[in-house]
Amino acid sequence: MSEFLWDPVEGVMNGNLLRIVDAGPLRTPINSFVLRRKADLGLALETQIAQDAVSQVPESPSGTLRMNDAIVRWDNGFGFEVLGKGVVSHAYSTSNDLIRDKHSATETSALHSVEATFPHAEAPVYTIDWLENVDSSWFIWPHTIKRERTTAETRTIGHGPDEFTVIDQDTRNSMGSHCVKVKVGDIEVHLCARWLEPGDRHRKPGCLIYRGTPDDHTQKRIRNVLSFSLGMFLVSLGHTVYSADWRMVSFRAISSYSIDGRVFDLPVLPPVPLAARSNSEIDPARLNRLASALYAAYDELEFGDLNWGFWHARCATPHIAPVHFGAIIEALQKVCADRFSEEIATKIIDDGETWTKFFDEVKRLAEKLEIPEDRKPLLQQAAGRMNGMPHQAVMESILNRMKLQFGKAEKTAWRRRNDAAHGRAIPQGSELEAIRDAQYLHGLFDRMLLKLVNASDSYIDYSTPKHPIRPLAEAPTPPF
Repeated sequence: MSEFLWDPVEGVMNGNLLRIVDAGPLRTPINSFVLRRKADLGLALETQIAQDAVSQVPESPSGTLRMNDAIVRWDNGFGFEVLGKGVVSHAYSTSNDLIRDKHSATETSALHSVEATFPHAEAPVYTIDWLENVDSSWFIWPHTIKRERTTAETRTIGHGPDEFTVIDQDTRNSMGSHCVKVKVGDIEVHLCARWLEPGDRHRKPGCLIYRGTPDDHTQKRIRNVLSFSLGMFLVSLGHTVYSADWRMVSFRAISSYSIDGRVFDLPVLPPVPLAARSNSEIDPARLNRLASALYAAYDELEFGDLNWGFWHARCATPHIAPVHFGAIIEALQKVCADRFSEEIATKIIDDGETWTKFFDEVKRLAEKLEIPEDRKPLLQQAAGRMNGMPHQAVMESILNRMKLQFGKAEKTAWRRRNDAAHGRAIPQGSELEAIRDAQYLHGLFDRMLLKLVNASDSYIDYSTPKHPIRPLAEAPTPPF
């Protein structure tokens, strides 16, 4: 496979005469190894070892909670070194063939990441972030990818003056619309879908191609804002850095996180119409606006955590999904309360002196009550929490400030969001209401976020049949 066609970790690790020079926590001596990317997109290392091999690192007791900083080092003897991080042994097995008197042992380990820089490499020019779960069929992509592959074969026949050469060359061309060029802030990147043909090894392969070498932190930010903007979780396998003539300079492969594969089953749900004519088209200008607005407000929003919570909410089962959506809406509330602090009341009594007088009176009343003495401090502590505005009132104030309607169905969903968290089961016959609650809270989160960063003027209402496009200010209208 060509160097720029896919994540190179298996080809590099298994085809460069590498040997393990620092085994870290692995059993040694090691006779050989193979590194593979598993079906769940994790990195697995299989080592063939001596039957009496042992680890030089003490084993952590079962149930130990720790940061895994274990490493493994490889070297090929010609200046090429590779580092594996987050190494943990998963299995150990032996095989005995008594008839042939052959004995072997195998250890299987998982790695968080594998990274290397090639010796004598040229200057870095391009970076490719390898992705899975880039849905190529949902969207009509605005930009094209042209492919050309040439295969040449020569055969020399005869010897001396009678020698002649037969030449055959086959060139195949193809072109398809599977790409969009996006400008996120001041960074230009091409998001490519269907980078390879899907199959057993590649489900929905794609990539992000950068001119330049953005660091891991920047790549993650761009991946997060594009995931939310497109409504599909982009799963990163790591990245490769290339020179101007597309020779590898360095690479970093990671064990990917896909919420146990559940993101592959999610429908694509972009929060806003990405084109004027159709929900399935991508207008680069609209995508630029949405992604850039989120990117600019990334730190204020703490969008990394917000995005994490959002995708876990989308993957959650119906009975608990409203709790997850409620949590990220409350996180947005805090951002709004900070931004609009002079306009949003978070306390019933704002004046500190007035509250102190009131609370002192409450404490005196509690002391006079004929209740067990050990309960009086509990009552006083409960009274101390009385000054906070109810969540519903704060939410209404924030939405009023943002000029967003708070629909009846959204209010009901907001009141019931924590039922599951408090152990209240879904009443029999109310299952559809629980699913709708999650849909309404999903839409409320989208509307608040889009309005807060001025990313769009409309949204797609997924809680209503046929998914109408509504102005941001307009709440969903229940179809019943």
